[in-house]
Amino acid sequence: MIVFYADGSFKRGFGHLFRVKRIYENYFKNMDVRFLHLNEIQKNFYKKNNLNFISEDELSRTENKFNLFVVDSKKKEIKELKSFLKRSSKSIAIDSTENWVSQFDYLIFPSFYFDKDLINEKKSQVEIFYGRNFSIIPNSFAKNKEFKKILITFGGSDPNDLSSLVLDKLKSLSLLNQARLIVGPGFKKTKSFFEDKYEQLEVIGPVNETISYIYNSYIIFTALGTTIQEIEYLGKIGLILFNYDNDIHDFDMIRSNSNNNNNWYNLGSITNPKLSEITKVVSNFKLIEKSDCQQNQNWGSGWKEILNDLST
Repeated sequence: MIVFYADGSFKRGFGHLFRVKRIYENYFKNMDVRFLHLNEIQKNFYKKNNLNFISEDELSRTENKFNLFVVDSKKKEIKELKSFLKRSSKSIAIDSTENWVSQFDYLIFPSFYFDKDLINEKKSQVEIFYGRNFSIIPNSFAKNKEFKKILITFGGSDPNDLSSLVLDKLKSLSLLNQARLIVGPGFKKTKSFFEDKYEQLEVIGPVNETISYIYNSYIIFTALGTTIQEIEYLGKIGLILFNYDNDIHDFDMIRSNSNNNNNWYNLGSITNPKLSEITKVVSNFKLIEKSDCQQNQNWGSGWKEILNDLST
């Protein structure tokens, strides 16, 4: 049996949940997998997506050892998961730099951008993999969505309502008719709220995936998360508005590791937004029409190597 655990809540967002879902669908779908939930947000997400979930109590009562335990979390501590870790033959920690990762067999940063100094620091504790080969992109996605030049997508919950900041600016520039907003399942404001306040704006969501909408857009407003990987993969223009001041240091890593470093724009954070940058960017792309793009076929291929290693 393989057990996945991912953080998920209105405060922490839905990004970890979507990521483990994608990892499962790409590489573990034909295996005996359970998704561990510790709260109703996680449980409802798994239920809605037809994933085989299990509660903490149920998993505690099973006597079986796990073949693999996969944890996707940014928490400082994972005390509630340690008993399960001890029962696992192999373990993978995803995208964390906390001290608890030293207890895992593998640490994977599924991202094209990364802090090399931090990775070198952790290498003495655990075997580390990172880069495009471990970034999860859907095997296929719809390419026939209606094209909208601008896409606004701030994850599953958008806890700081970054969407409204961007939309107010686009409204002042008379660009709402060229924009599409994705409303996540944990948004405080409803889909109808945005439709009523921002006339001419297309509002959709919740959606099962974002990459087809990114493909059918050119300029994407977002925060940190899996959307960053999809923007890079498809070669789109990314305007990043951060939820927290200490997220901004990631922007330099994004640009320095991108194959399209001039496609990325820093809009500051919720406490110090640089919305004037939006005017400069969108004015440069007024005549943009839908264009096809080439993708790097090696993205995600490293997971197959990990699975081969686990099976030996």
